[in-house]
Amino acid sequence: MGVGQKKKLAKRYTEQMDAARTEEIEHTTLGTKDIESKLVLDCELTDDSVRLKVGTKVRLLDLKGVRVEVFIGGRQIGVVSAVGSATLRERYGITARKGRSVGAVVDHVAEFTDSFAVLVD
Repeated sequence: MGVGQKKKLAKRYTEQMDAARTEEIEHTTLGTKDIESKLVLDCELTDDSVRLKVGTKVRLLDLKGVRVEVFIGGRQIGVVSAVGSATLRERYGITARKGRSVGAVVDHVAEFTDSFAVLVD
């Protein structure tokens, strides 16, 4: 077997292996599994008397397109950032939901500022 034939065989082998790897990746990870992502929204605490803890359940309520407020029970404790409100309306269609609200859980509480983040259910 000559050098030219060995190069052709090596090239064909490399191409076959690349094709097999690509097919395996597409079928195992990209082709069959849905990509899930969680929505985390930045919020500002408006009630200074509240001490939030990670894991606290809250409700996000859309006030007719003006802003989205954060509630614990019937008590308003904060507001979602403007960017977060727009994202919530687009991805979750909160304005079309009955009650215009969605549940969430406190994901992070800032230590020195009046800000926190919520993870939408």
